[in-house]
Amino acid sequence: MQTSKRSTVLIVDYALFAHDVAHELSQRGYPIAWLTPSTLSVATFDQACHEHQPTFLFSINYSPELAFLCGQRGLRYVVWTVDPLPLSRLMVMEGTQRDACYLFFHQRAAVTRFQALGFTHTYFLPLAAPQRRQPVMDADALKTYRCALSFVGASMLQEQEAAHQVIQRCGPKSAAVLAQLEGWLTDLVRGPADDVQFSGLMAHPQWVHAGLMNLAPMLQITPEAWLELLDGWLAYLLRRSRVSALAQHQLQVYGDAAWSAVSTQYRGYANHQAQLNLIYAASAVNLDVPRVYQRDIVNMRVFDIMSCGGVVLSEWKDDLATWFTPNEHLVLYKNSDELLAAVERLAGYSPARLQAMGQAAREAILESHQLKHRVEVMLNTLD
Repeated sequence: MQTSKRSTVLIVDYALFAHDVAHELSQRGYPIAWLTPSTLSVATFDQACHEHQPTFLFSINYSPELAFLCGQRGLRYVVWTVDPLPLSRLMVMEGTQRDACYLFFHQRAAVTRFQALGFTHTYFLPLAAPQRRQPVMDADALKTYRCALSFVGASMLQEQEAAHQVIQRCGPKSAAVLAQLEGWLTDLVRGPADDVQFSGLMAHPQWVHAGLMNLAPMLQITPEAWLELLDGWLAYLLRRSRVSALAQHQLQVYGDAAWSAVSTQYRGYANHQAQLNLIYAASAVNLDVPRVYQRDIVNMRVFDIMSCGGVVLSEWKDDLATWFTPNEHLVLYKNSDELLAAVERLAGYSPARLQAMGQAAREAILESHQLKHRVEVMLNTLD
């Protein structure tokens, strides 16, 4: 697509990807105007449309309200959903012009779900590495972050706490219910949830016996919302289990402060700008532990690490095995036993071999998996 003067694009400001997408659009000649979520209202939306006469509105993560507003104002709504959507967003407001919505999802299941809601322009669009993810060559800057194995990610304690808060509605029975669920979910982590084929209780409700499902009315939530809460709690336990199991390998952990209770190698919070590049480039191996209910997606961490020339150790995903060559671009595992075996195997690799793997991964990213490639897909679809 040639760079030329184009109509303005309205973009809803968001910490993840919005400014990277804006940069790519600017490179292609699109002037950018921003909408601030905290002050966004019908009035400010109309004012921005009147002032800028935009060609379309772009946002990260589907919003039923924005989909409705864009259709009512004759504006195309282009959205790339890159996070799990809460149940409250999995709906369509009455009067929404579905044909004005161009919905891109990093999860194939979401495409099917929104097609069932009547949207015709729905597409699978995987995540990618933004331009700011680059190798770091400054040896002094890297020195602080050098390690054999690292992990960057949220502890997900908040998801466990959200489930606990809802269970408090059981009143005097709350403590017993919490203990029962903790034991049951821990058994799942050691059993079926340890395997990559298990993608959460919402996807496998057969694992939830009737007695647990009957708690939903008592908790004043829908069965689907109950499964969503349990999936968050389960994801917390699985991630915690994986990180704890690698303590003997001196896994260095970056994320929220809750990790300090799990790992003696907790290194604090890592910002999403230059510090991530340093961690990914300095670590001999970078671990990826996905959320249990997102096992069917390739998350941004994988693309970012590879773009920095780092070595990725990730759960098996069919897309990863299709886009990249296992043991050449990255290393994959399917359960805890395979994870531990992979860590021990990689510990025996020479620095030169690990560096070659990281370089091969970066070359694959540059060829097909940068953010500019995804923006090009969106623009070509609109055209």
